[in-house]
This record gives sequence, C-alpha cells and structure tokens, in this order.
Amino acid sequence: TSIRVTIIDQGEGIRDEAISHIFDPFDRGGDIKKRYKGLGLGLSICKHIISVHNGQIGVKSVFGKGSTFFFDLPRRS
Repeated sequence: TSIRVTIIDQGEGIRDEAISHIFDPFDRGGDIKKRYKGLGLGLSICKHIISVHNGQIGVKSVFGKGSTFFFDLPRRS
C-alpha cells in the first residue's frame, strides 16, 4: 500500500504540451517563464527525492483552471 499526498492550486494551470516536461530539470512550463522567476529545478528535485524513496509523482492540469499535483510513497511495514 501507499500514501498519497495531493496539492491543489487554482492558478492558471499548465498547457497540455508542457505537462510531459514539467518534471524535467530547468523546465519552466513554456511561456510561463516570462511571468515567474526561478530556475525550473523545484519539481525536478521533488521527483528525484520521491523516486529515491520508491514513490511516484504526477500532475493533472486544466489550463485556465488550475493544477493538481500528487505523489505516492510506499507505506512501511
């Protein structure tokens, strides 16, 4: 079994073409980089930490409505 943590925001969401790259290092979601500062490492680091613990991370988003990020971690026996 696993534990799921879900984070929901009601921001502008992520365009469909950016979803497949959102966890890549230095990716900042296409044209969003013009409006927000950062290096594009945060989600990549999260993915790495979660994978080291045998978990998985994902996102569902509707552009213009927001995003739901989630990660699953295995439960210890």
